[in-house]
Amino acid sequence: MRLGEVGWPTTLGGYEIDILVQGYPGKSVHNGGLGWSTVTLLRGHGRVILLDTGGFGLRAALKQRLGALGLACDDVTDVLLSHSHWDHIVNYPLFPRARLHIGQQDLEWAISGDESVYAVAEFYAQQLAREPRLTYLEIGKEAFPSIRTEHAPGHTPGHLLFVLVGEDRDLIFAQDAAKSRAELVSLTTDLTIDHAQSRATLENIWTLWKARDGTIVVPGHDLPLILEGGAVKTLGERQAAIVGFLGDSLEEQTHFSLSVR
Repeated sequence: MRLGEVGWPTTLGGYEIDILVQGYPGKSVHNGGLGWSTVTLLRGHGRVILLDTGGFGLRAALKQRLGALGLACDDVTDVLLSHSHWDHIVNYPLFPRARLHIGQQDLEWAISGDESVYAVAEFYAQQLAREPRLTYLEIGKEAFPSIRTEHAPGHTPGHLLFVLVGEDRDLIFAQDAAKSRAELVSLTTDLTIDHAQSRATLENIWTLWKARDGTIVVPGHDLPLILEGGAVKTLGERQAAIVGFLGDSLEEQTHFSLSVR
């Protein structure tokens, strides 16, 4: 999805912006996590940047959607990771030429064995910490031209969000600091290790959001959002469904739409 398809800029701060994968704001009732997270591509300033990488189930989709833009995995120059959870980092090996960027606090927590660690792919986190391609991000500094790193703790201790500073508006990649519209509006969070920190982080996101008219927030598991007259508006149309093979042949398929808003 391109922001231009829903009436907002396709470029900002010198970057072309493509949301390769829509995040989904839900979780499985019976079978553990769902983990459909947002993956965004930024192209500009001589770089091809992937913002988070999604979980294993997205591998084919990532390759296909990069291919549709004339790109291969080898063309990605940088992978920018918000935090260490499996549904955001495990596909970094798909991008062998990319430099890998994450917050040091979060990765050290992920491999610490601390009892608060959950939803981490342990071996992937351990290997990431040993990667010669790894660079640790500095809070409050630019990760890349026009892209500022902010500490956004709560969901994990070292979670980061990224602010793309544009000419007339900003784009806030909240990732799992604000997983969904529901979390932003209610100022409450699900699946967090520190609810008080998450609340403070959500309030900070709102401060950043209101600072410039037209600023867009991209949650970690939802569609982009904008404020219009103080009201939260969703940008784009949700595309989410599953097919069940519940009969006696593969031709008998049951389609379940997950896109009701």
